Amino acid sequence: MSITAVREVVCRCGAPVRVFVATSVNAERHPHMREAILRRTFHMFECGACHQPVGIDKEFLYVDLARREFYGVFPLAAAGDPAPCARKIAEAFDTALGPGAGEAVRPLADGMRVRVCFGVEE
Repeated sequence: MSITAVREVVCRCGAPVRVFVATSVNAERHPHMREAILRRTFHMFECGACHQPVGIDKEFLYVDLARREFYGVFPLAAAGDPAPCARKIAEAFDTALGPGAGEAVRPLADGMRVRVCFGVEE
């Protein structure tokens, strides 16, 4: 899992909120992150000023080899033009597990569901 500090997220009240968000999730290594997605708390934070929830709708890669899932999760706004997202996740899959990957990992691609999702809910 990769983490990127986002320093300038602004709450509806105008207060800055410092958060850490994932750029990728390996569900086997970090089952708590999979649980957060299922509980709808993933990328959800509380504003320190007004105590209201602040949700981050951003792109990340979700991989769960045991469940055969390789998902590119994109912001809801990207749903209007899905083709670039589909190309991006196809290229990521080809590099990680497909033809661009090492011979030892390519068998992991068998039966893998590769999907483009828009928003964590999808």
